[in-house]
Amino acid sequence: MAKERGRDPLTSYTWAIAACLLASGAASLTLEVVWSRLLKLVFGSTTLAISTILVAYMLGLGLGGLLGGRLAARLRNGLRAYGWIEIGIGVYALLVPTLLSLFPLANRLVLGALPFWPAALVRFLLVLIVLLAPTILMGATLPVLVQALVHGRGCPARRVGLFYGLNTLGAVCGVFGATFLLFPAVGLRTTNLVGAGTALVIGLVTLLWIAPAYGRVKGSAEIESASLSESVPQPDGYRRWDPLLISYGLVGFTALAYEVCRTRCLTMIFGSSIYAFATILGAFLLGIALGSLIVRLWIDRLRSYLLAYGLGLALLGLTAYGTLLMFRKLPSLLESVFATRGISGGTLVLAGLQASVLVVLAPTFVLGALFPLISRALAGRRPELGRTIGEIYFVNTVGSALGAFLAGFVLIPTLGLRGTLGLCIAINLASAVAILAWRRQVGGLARWVPAGAVAVVAALVLLNLPVLSGTWFTDGAYYRPKKTVKLGIEMQPVPGYPDNETLYYREGVNATVSVHRTPSGIDLRINGKTDASLLDMSTQVLLGHLPMLFGRVPASRALVIGGGSGVTAGAVTLHAPERIDLVELEPAVLEASRYFDDVNHRPLQHEALHVILDDGRNFLSSTARTYDVITSEPSNPWISGVSNLFTREAFGAARRALRPGGRFLQWIPLYGMDLEIVQSLLLALRAEFPYVYGFRHSSSAGDLLLLATLDELTRADLPVWDSISTVVRRDLEQIGVNSTADLWSMLVLRPEEIDGLIEDATVSNTD
Repeated sequence: MAKERGRDPLTSYTWAIAACLLASGAASLTLEVVWSRLLKLVFGSTTLAISTILVAYMLGLGLGGLLGGRLAARLRNGLRAYGWIEIGIGVYALLVPTLLSLFPLANRLVLGALPFWPAALVRFLLVLIVLLAPTILMGATLPVLVQALVHGRGCPARRVGLFYGLNTLGAVCGVFGATFLLFPAVGLRTTNLVGAGTALVIGLVTLLWIAPAYGRVKGSAEIESASLSESVPQPDGYRRWDPLLISYGLVGFTALAYEVCRTRCLTMIFGSSIYAFATILGAFLLGIALGSLIVRLWIDRLRSYLLAYGLGLALLGLTAYGTLLMFRKLPSLLESVFATRGISGGTLVLAGLQASVLVVLAPTFVLGALFPLISRALAGRRPELGRTIGEIYFVNTVGSALGAFLAGFVLIPTLGLRGTLGLCIAINLASAVAILAWRRQVGGLARWVPAGAVAVVAALVLLNLPVLSGTWFTDGAYYRPKKTVKLGIEMQPVPGYPDNETLYYREGVNATVSVHRTPSGIDLRINGKTDASLLDMSTQVLLGHLPMLFGRVPASRALVIGGGSGVTAGAVTLHAPERIDLVELEPAVLEASRYFDDVNHRPLQHEALHVILDDGRNFLSSTARTYDVITSEPSNPWISGVSNLFTREAFGAARRALRPGGRFLQWIPLYGMDLEIVQSLLLALRAEFPYVYGFRHSSSAGDLLLLATLDELTRADLPVWDSISTVVRRDLEQIGVNSTADLWSMLVLRPEEIDGLIEDATVSNTD
């Protein structure tokens, strides 16, 4: 024990505490990713639904930081409290899937009957009720640990930066581990068990070993609070800290607003699969971790923390501007990666990771560096370090929640991506000028030169914001650059991809939508990917007519999921049903569909058609309405959010929404997926419907139309050709269908043949 006298007890257990911090960050982000996916399955993938989940989550983290910071100094044994907090997180995490399983019932019984905004408020309250307890516990971990392990007044910022950086580095591991390893291997619920189990292990290790051992070493060490307090110079001599907290709240606001904008921009170039989102989030957290871990090494050498913090704010805005300049280069980066590594889904993920690091790393490095800087600047004025860290954490997370919500739901739809990024850059630079000018004890040139220089740079930057539009941005480099790139197995070069004219461009609430005229016709693109075109007419027309013509029960009520070009909904209107519900996620898609009015029969003007702005699966799960026909034509299954419509649970919701004798038609792309995935989708549909029939038009060999019913269909269930209305026959004749025999000849898979294909398949479900 004599050797430990005068030695900081923290150094004796650095590796154990570091391991706990890493594992805690990994467990927290693993659980966050799992819970977010489970909630999106219930409430949908709309921007409002996702923002609701994020705001509730961030609010809980912020409150946890605030409450944890205020309680930390009153705890007799902070490490034991930290252990119990981790156990609380683990135990509650085990209950979350069960609690969330009750939400679909509430969705059907309550939310489906409420108007839009009251339903949104109830949804937020439900999410808050479930997530508040575990997120408060998660938010409390950092201030409790800091108060327990960093003794006395003042702020040994090297340690604060170390704790924050290690915890965030663990979060990086959690994001990548959950998305790329655990989800594909064991599913959502088992991944939740892994996250919960990790938190429980951390808590038990802390309670049974680290806390008792640390307490013994601490008791024998001669570490005085006063000595640490005296070693920390007072930063610029100010007592007031409110402007710093306000500025750090704005840092949180801009950080998440930047993240929303960068994600939208990167998905235009690299696609919007779940892997794309994971790489962007992972790169975001990696930059923060590195910034905190590296800056902590020399932070004690700074003479003025306010000067460093103010310049850091300016650097945050300038690096964000720099990434804005990089976006135009990213399609070329993708082409070069394809040229060296070949075209494949794995190459696309790798290129997305490289681009995410390139675009995100610099500004997020600055974000990570700002945390130890503001901690050092504020802690010298506060007697309770844990409370200071808690308040810093609180204002930042609340700002982050507001930034994410307002960016996605208000700023991007009104100002666009360029305007939103410009606003955030202006906020960072203005905050820098204000903090630099606020240093009142620094006089003359030392005070005003840095502030004036940043102000001049800010004016130059804001007057020269690059434009985020044009064919380079909307061509979908991941999907159709000079080569067609589809996430999956099949990748085909397309020589001489033609130039195009942009007819429509809108940065909507949920996606960026554009319409283009090319030598081959008109196409509609969502996030750069073509989702409807004149080349797809045969598939789009059949999606509307096939389920309306088949069956013994005339279709008086129809549901179409996915607006697209409007051709499918228009085909349904020609059958004159009493009611047609069109469910579309993005309002801009409906606007863009008007460019197809020459071929889509103008469905939006039809008196029987009712537009419902919602996620397709969420609507099916919550509606009390029933239909004779349901047609589902979403985008490709590999797109994040859309994949939820290609699961057994979604097909089951469709079955429950059908009337007796009803028909459900599901579009399946045969391209970009291997046979195993197609078999899995077939098995999921077959598990809910006893009869599934596969149709395919000769001009669209890559599209499979699956007609699912509860009753067996025969050719006799098709009407006599002459009994079909003239407008319907004329519409079918334009795609080469001139008789019911032609329709029947498109049948390529019967129920028994599908059963043979899926003998060894694994069902595609939500988990």
